[in-house]
Amino acid sequence: MTSGGVSIERVRVKDLLTFARGVLSQPERFPIAPLTLSRAEAHVRNPAAVPEEIGLLVAYSQGRCCGYLGLLPIVLDDGGRHVKIDCLSTLYVAPQERQTGAGALLVLQAMSLGKDLIAVGTSEAATRLLLALGFARAGPLRCLTIRIEALLLPSFALGALGRRLEGSVLRRFRVLLDAPRAVLQGSLDVVLRRTLARLPGRLRREGCRGVLERPTTRVASPGVGIAPSPSSGPRFVRDDETVNWMIACPWILEGGGRQADYAFSSRREVFRYLAYGFRGGTPEENLGYVILSVSSQEGRTTIKLLDHALSHERLRACAFALALREAARFSADVLECADAWRDLVEASRVLRSVTTPSNRVYLVHTRDPGGPLGTRRSALVVGYCDGEAPYT
Repeated sequence: MTSGGVSIERVRVKDLLTFARGVLSQPERFPIAPLTLSRAEAHVRNPAAVPEEIGLLVAYSQGRCCGYLGLLPIVLDDGGRHVKIDCLSTLYVAPQERQTGAGALLVLQAMSLGKDLIAVGTSEAATRLLLALGFARAGPLRCLTIRIEALLLPSFALGALGRRLEGSVLRRFRVLLDAPRAVLQGSLDVVLRRTLARLPGRLRREGCRGVLERPTTRVASPGVGIAPSPSSGPRFVRDDETVNWMIACPWILEGGGRQADYAFSSRREVFRYLAYGFRGGTPEENLGYVILSVSSQEGRTTIKLLDHALSHERLRACAFALALREAARFSADVLECADAWRDLVEASRVLRSVTTPSNRVYLVHTRDPGGPLGTRRSALVVGYCDGEAPYT
């Protein structure tokens, strides 16, 4: 597809790895990288993907890559009927090309592929573009951000004291004060984070007696679990196969190495999934699992409470307590979770005081006005792991 000097290339799922390798060997054609090897490898192994489907759209201006749009296949469960849908992922156009219509061309090309589409957590500019092209609002997706850093104000105050001394008449004593201040600050930080991990203790004692937590690299849902309400509307599938694919195929690499010329993260100081299985009195008694992610970049660490499949409602307290303990272990600055965890957050006055609710943009486009994203859009059950959020 070509318009106004901008052309669009379609890349099939089965060709993503070959394409990603070609990007690395053609820096002149790809001044910006539309895909990284780690993302290509993950998308190829996506259990919802079909090799012949389009997995990436690339925009070119004068033969050089100027933008791209990823397509993430996902599955919508509509009353037991499964429908394939694409999630718009990593929509990007180089700043100097944003008046060429490349962004609109990429989205229109995605709309022409014949599948319903969703977009979650888009920027203000992308949201305006999608709405102008016929997308409609669903949701919103409600989230909670627990600002753990706000609990550590005494520790931060000591750090600020050290900085103030540098510019004062007492700066000659700064060296003498630095060592004890650092020890005190570090000790206080540890104490405050341990307190954080113990906050849901009462809830955990009431609901988690006899429950064993074990780290794992592969999860399995319990035979009997918390079932959705019979009146629930359409929702996106997050089954064991999808979750295990996510754990095994991270989009973002951890540690050092060359950062790709990519508009989104390809490497972070820390990026990993923390999967825990819950067991009863015997190792064979599967009570479910919870998945967290930890991500650290430029000294700031975020824990996300992602998927969970539990055999009983009371085990939610176990999962939430585990998330807080991992936040303490990784010295996280924030813990993000779905609004569905609000009851456990509000059970603690301390957590409640540092929790901020927010709404994440949730947009849909359907080919069938009478389908699940048409007349039933208002009944759509939006989830924290819808879209690409759990992978980033």
